[in-house]
Order: sequence, then C-alpha cells, then structure tokens
Amino acid sequence: SQLYHCDHADTRQVKIFVYLTDTDASHGPLTVIPARESARLRAVVGYRWKQRVKDEELLPLLKEKEVAFTGKAGTTAMVDTCANFHYGSRVSAPTSRTVVVFQYLSQENFLMSPIPALRRYTYAHLVSSSHSPVQRAVLCGSAR
Repeated sequence: SQLYHCDHADTRQVKIFVYLTDTDASHGPLTVIPARESARLRAVVGYRWKQRVKDEELLPLLKEKEVAFTGKAGTTAMVDTCANFHYGSRVSAPTSRTVVVFQYLSQENFLMSPIPALRRYTYAHLVSSSHSPVQRAVLCGSAR
C-alpha cells in the first residue's frame, strides 16, 4: 500500500475512507493522483494491474499535483481506487492513523475473479419469491 498502484477488484469502485484519528502528512494519509492523470501515467509506464510503481518511476512523469487527504478525525474521502493511482500508510514513526474503509463494488467484480467458482453469482441459490427486487439484485446480479 506504500507504493503507487490502482486497485484491481473491479473496473470501477468507490472506497470511502473515514479517519478516526487526526491525520496529517506524518500519519501516512491516503494520497491520490487524479483519474485523468492516472490514466495517462498508466499508458506511459505500461501499467499492469496488481503492479506497484516506485516514486522514482512515476514522479518525474507527473504533470498534475497529487492530493494527500489529511484532516481532523471524521474527515472523509471518496475515491475510485481502480481509476486513481494512490498510496497510503507512509507513516513517520512513532505515529499512525486509524481509518475505516467502506468499499463498494459492482456485481461485475465476480466476473473478474481469477477463481472460476466466483465468476458466477454465488448467492443466486438463496433467492426466493419473497425477496424484493433489490434483494434479488444483490444476491444474483439481477432483479429478475
């Protein structure tokens, strides 16, 4: 997590970071490169998903400023970590940060799994006629 990367859990996702402690540069804040700049950089460096990129390789190519999310406890950041190069956890001893992360993925993330059994909607067998359309969509990927 300390090197630049893009998450590979889905084609798009939203992660919501909520700081439970005050977070400044010494606490290893989430640091993000804007999405358009990230797309350009992925092309320039020939980025492959799951790859980690060192500062020395990326920073000389950077045209836009990266954004470090710092703030008081309760500060919240919402980021598509698939589209944005990012890193965190570059903590200066003896300090740390505490953060809660909520991750929202599409139903397609099952289809991207390297595990064949996860490429189908694994909870479809739980659907019954008593479920609402939303419950059916969550369990099997469609409201049918």
